[in-house]
Amino acid sequence: MSLRAFFLKRLNDHVLYLKKIKLTLDDRGGFCGSDYHLCKLGEWLYGEGNTETEATQFNKMHTLSNTLVSIFLDMDRMVQSSSVEVA
Repeated sequence: MSLRAFFLKRLNDHVLYLKKIKLTLDDRGGFCGSDYHLCKLGEWLYGEGNTETEATQFNKMHTLSNTLVSIFLDMDRMVQSSSVEVA
C-alpha cells in the first residue's frame, strides 16, 4: 500500500472516531476513548513509521495526534462525569 493510501485510510479512521464521539454526545452511542498508541496510526507512528519518516515529520504527526486524542478523551471524561451539559 502506498504511503498516500495509508494516510487516507488513517484519516478516514479518525473521521469515524469523531462520528462515534458525536453519537455519544447526542446520547445515541457508547463511545469509549482509547490511548493514542492503540489506533492504526499510533501503531505505525511508534513502530515502522518512526524509521520511515524524518524526525521532524514524526514529531509534528505525534504532537498533532496526541493533542487530538487528549482532547477527545478529556471531552469523554467531562461528559461521563456530568460536568458538562450536553445540548
